[in-house]
Amino acid sequence: MRLSLTILLSIAVSIGCAQKELNFYVGEQMSAFPTGTKCWVDTSSIISFDYYKQNEEKFSSNLPVELSNISGKLWILIPIDSLISKDSPFVVLTNPHINFVSVWWLDEQQNIIKECRPTGDHYAFNSREIHTSSLTFQNPNLSKSKFILISADKRNEAFNLNIHFTKLKFIENRIAQETALFGWLIGIVAVIFIITWVLFSFARDTIYLYYGGYLFFMLCYSFADFSLWHWILAFNTPRNIDFIRPITLAASFIFFVFFILRALSIKVNFPKSYKVLRIGFLAFIAYVVIAICIYVLTQNSGIKFYGILISHYLQRGLLIILIITIIQATIKKTPFALLVSISLALFLGVHLVNYFFENGVLPDRLIFQHFLPIVYTIDCLVMSVIIARTFLRFQKKSLDLSNEILLQNIDFQNKLNEVKEKDLTRISQYLHDNIGAEISAMRYELEALKSNPNQSDALDRLIEKSSFIANEVRNASHNLSPLMLERFGLEESISQFLTQINKTTNCNFQLDIIGNLDLIDKNLNIVLFQIIQECIQNILKHAFAKNTIIQILNEPESIQLFIEDDGIGFDLDHVKYGLGLDSIKKLIEYKQGVFRIVSEKTKGVKIYVELPNQSN
Repeated sequence: MRLSLTILLSIAVSIGCAQKELNFYVGEQMSAFPTGTKCWVDTSSIISFDYYKQNEEKFSSNLPVELSNISGKLWILIPIDSLISKDSPFVVLTNPHINFVSVWWLDEQQNIIKECRPTGDHYAFNSREIHTSSLTFQNPNLSKSKFILISADKRNEAFNLNIHFTKLKFIENRIAQETALFGWLIGIVAVIFIITWVLFSFARDTIYLYYGGYLFFMLCYSFADFSLWHWILAFNTPRNIDFIRPITLAASFIFFVFFILRALSIKVNFPKSYKVLRIGFLAFIAYVVIAICIYVLTQNSGIKFYGILISHYLQRGLLIILIITIIQATIKKTPFALLVSISLALFLGVHLVNYFFENGVLPDRLIFQHFLPIVYTIDCLVMSVIIARTFLRFQKKSLDLSNEILLQNIDFQNKLNEVKEKDLTRISQYLHDNIGAEISAMRYELEALKSNPNQSDALDRLIEKSSFIANEVRNASHNLSPLMLERFGLEESISQFLTQINKTTNCNFQLDIIGNLDLIDKNLNIVLFQIIQECIQNILKHAFAKNTIIQILNEPESIQLFIEDDGIGFDLDHVKYGLGLDSIKKLIEYKQGVFRIVSEKTKGVKIYVELPNQSN
C-alpha cells in the first residue's frame, strides 16, 4: 500500500510541480539571480565572444525554467558587482556532465578581463582550469570584474544548471566530502561484490550472479556519477563518455529484476505475474539493445534524450507490475518478500528524489546530487541480507545432505554386508554339503583301501573324485565376485560364471553385451555381478526355466540390465522378495537406479535394472 502511494505521489508531483532547472547560489544558499541577468538560447554551434557581441540584443531577462531537450546552447550574462563584497572569487557549475562550457570575465564596459579555456564533459579532463569534478572558474580581478558570461551546451539532453558564486572553502569542502562519500560508497559495494563472488564459488546459484551483476553496474554508475570515468579514461584526450550513466543504469535495472524474480521464486509462486513480467522484461531488454545500437550508429543526442526518457517509463511500468507481485508475495508470506519490498521502495524513492533535484525542487547539496548511488548502496546492503540468508540456507541444505549421504553410506554398507553374509553362507553351505561330503566319502574309501591295498578300481575312483573336488573348489573360488572381477573384469567374469552354470544345469543361459563393460565403475561392477548371481540363483531354484537371456547395455548416461526367462513365472501381488533380492533392490535404489520385475504365472519373469553411469 505504501509503495502504491509512493508511485501516485511521484506521478502527481511530476505533473503538478513547476520545473526549475536553472538555479543560482551564493555559496550553498539558493538565491535569486542578480538584477540584470540575461539569457539567450542559441541554436548555432558558434562559441566566441565576438559572436556574443553580434547577438547581444537577442538576450532577454526572461530566464528559462526548463533546460532539458533544448535545441541549442544556453548563454547567460550575470552581473556580479553586488557580489564582490562577499569575497567570492569562484564560479562553480556543480553538474559535471555539461558537454561544452565557455566562460568570460568582463569589466563594466563588458570588455574581456579573462577568457577561460573551453571545458566540459566532451573536453579532456586535463583542459579544465581547476582539476575538480565540478566545472570551476576563478575570478581574475575582484575589483574590475563586473560580469560573467557563461555559454553552456547540452542540447537535446537532460540538463540542469546550478551556478554557485562562492569561496575557495566551499570548493575544498565539496571536494573533501565528495572524496569521502565516493570512498565509502565504492568501498562498501566493492567489498560486498567480492564477498558475493566468493559465495558464488561455493554455492553456484544464479542469484549470486544476478546480485554480482547489479553490484558491478552500480560500481560503474558511481564512477560515472562522480565524473571519474572522464578523469580516468579521458585525462588528456577529449572523449564523450556520458553514455556510461544511462547504459549502466539500464543494465543494473535488468539485473535488479532478475534478482527479484529469483529471490521470490516468482516463476514458481506466481506464474501468471511471471508471464507478464517476462514479456515486459524481454521487451525492455530488446528496447535497450536497439536504442544503444541506434545511438552508437547515429550519435544523435535527441535519440539519446528520448531513448533514456522511454527507458525510464518502461522501468516504471515494470516496477508497477513488480509491486503488485510483491503485494501478493507479502500476503502469501513468501520468504524475503519484506526485504524485497524495502529494496523496491528505495529504488522508487531514489527516482523520486532525483526528479526533484533535477527540477530544482531540492537544493543543490552533495547528498541530493549523488543521492542515486547513495541510496543504491543502501539498497545493496538490504539485498545483501537476502544473499546472506540464501547462503545460510544453502549451508544448512548442504549439511543436511551430507548427513543424509552419511546415513545412506552406512545403510549401503549394511546392505552390502548382508549380501556378503548371504554369499558367505551360501559358499559355506556349498562347501559343507558338496565338497565336505565328497571328502568324507574319500576318507571312508581310503580306510577301506588300507585293509585291501590291491583294489585298483578303488584307486581310480579316488583319483577321479579328487579331480572333481579340485574343480569344485576352483569354481567356488572363481564365483567369489570381488576376486573374480579384479582378475578377469566384468564381462569375462560373467561369461565364465554362465559357462559353469550351463555345464551343470538344464537351463541354457545366453549372454548379450552391447558396449564396453571395462569402462564401468568398479563399484558398479560388483553390484551388477551380484545382481546377476542372485537372479540366476533364483531362476535355478524357482523358475524351472529352460532358457534365460541376459543382456547388458552400456550407454553414456546409464547401464541397463535385462534378464528374461521362460519359466513358470509367479504372481507379483502374492510373492514377496527374498532376503537376497530385497537387498539387491535396496542397493539399486541407493545407487539412484531403477529396479523393475514383470511376471505372470506360466509366462516367465522379466527383470529390468537401470543404473546411472558413473564412469562419465
